[in-house]
Amino acid sequence: MLKRMKIHLSVATTMDTVMVGNSALAATRIEAPVGMASSVGDLISDILSVVFSVAGVIVLIYLIVGGFTYLTSGGNEKQVTDAKNKILYSIIGLVIIAAAFALKTFILKTIIGQDVTSI
Repeated sequence: MLKRMKIHLSVATTMDTVMVGNSALAATRIEAPVGMASSVGDLISDILSVVFSVAGVIVLIYLIVGGFTYLTSGGNEKQVTDAKNKILYSIIGLVIIAAAFALKTFILKTIIGQDVTSI
């Protein structure tokens, strides 16, 4: 009986917390996003920024995997070669991403005339 009462009390306390939390959230006003793209150039810039970020994360993961493979190769020549190739290719990918970002910034600044200080 006491265990059952504790369960009911716990459920009632949880429900009270949820109900109070919902009423507090209902009073909060959610505004429209401020950073919406106002032109095609802004939209392209936003999309490319996301693509560059995702590519950078992928390169970082590939670099970590290559380093881990190199550390755990145990002197096996094939694994050492594969690990070195992964590290090399990830660095080449990073250089390509940096060059693409510089090209995007150049194009947006000179051809489109967009302010790139906030990108």
